[in-house]
Amino acid sequence: MLKLKKTYNQFHHLHNNQFNVMKKERHQKVVGRQDRELQRLQEKQKYLRIKKIKGQIKLQRYGKQNAKQHGSSTLQKYKEMADKASIKKDLKTNKKYRRIRPLK
Repeated sequence: MLKLKKTYNQFHHLHNNQFNVMKKERHQKVVGRQDRELQRLQEKQKYLRIKKIKGQIKLQRYGKQNAKQHGSSTLQKYKEMADKASIKKDLKTNKKYRRIRPLK
């Protein structure tokens, strides 16, 4: 029994030491508001730099003109699709109103 108690106390002591070390680390990590804002800005700049580099790589892969044309052609496709949809909708509404209107 004494041996078990001793090992438990040793383990508990180690556990407390680890806990104290973790507590100290947490307190060291606590920084001021300005430092946190500065860190956020640095991370944001890093993200934007990476995004810019990825965009440049894409443009180099496909060529600048192709990328611009691709964007404009998709916009044209969407506009055409929207026009077709609006025309179909108008036709449907006209058919509806023709049915509802009583004959004279």
